[in-house]
Amino acid sequence: MLAYNSQTLDNLEIKEEAEKALRKNCITVPAYQAIEAAHPVNFYTPNPVIKIGLFILTVVIISFSLGLLSLMAMDLLRNEDGFAGLCIFAGLVCYGILEMFIREKKLFRAGVDDALLWGAVMLICSSMVIVDRISASTICFVVGFVTVLAVLRFADMLMAGVWLIWLF
Repeated sequence: MLAYNSQTLDNLEIKEEAEKALRKNCITVPAYQAIEAAHPVNFYTPNPVIKIGLFILTVVIISFSLGLLSLMAMDLLRNEDGFAGLCIFAGLVCYGILEMFIREKKLFRAGVDDALLWGAVMLICSSMVIVDRISASTICFVVGFVTVLAVLRFADMLMAGVWLIWLF
C-alpha cells in the first residue's frame, strides 16, 4: 500500500500530461486551466534547488540527533550491541517521522521525505553490520527485506535500484 494519496497521484499525472499537451499546442490555455482546476494536487514538491537544500538539512539533523542520542546514552553504548540498538531505534524514529510528514505535511519528493527514508533504511541496515556475530547472508536478507518494503510503500526509484542490485 502506497503512503501517498492515490487520487492525488492520479491528479498529478493528469496535470503533467496536460502540461505536455499545452507545450505541444494540443490544448488551449483555458482548457489547461480547466483541467488544473478539476484535478487539484495538494502535494508539497519544491523546485530542485530547495529539494537539495532540504535533503542536506534533514541529513544534518538526523546525524546530529544520532550524535546527541549517543552522548546521552553513553553508559548503554559500551559495546556494539548497544549502538546497534540505538541505530535501530533511530531508524524507526526516522520512519515514524516520515510517515507523519507524508500524512500531515503532504510531502512528495520534497527532499525531507527522501532523506528520512534513506536515513531509516541506512540506520536499520547498518545496525546489522555493526554487530559482528551476524552472518553475511542474514545481513543480505535484512537489506533486501527493508528495501523491498520501502519500494512497495514509497515507490522510491533509488531504493528500487538498491533492491535490484541486491537481487542480482
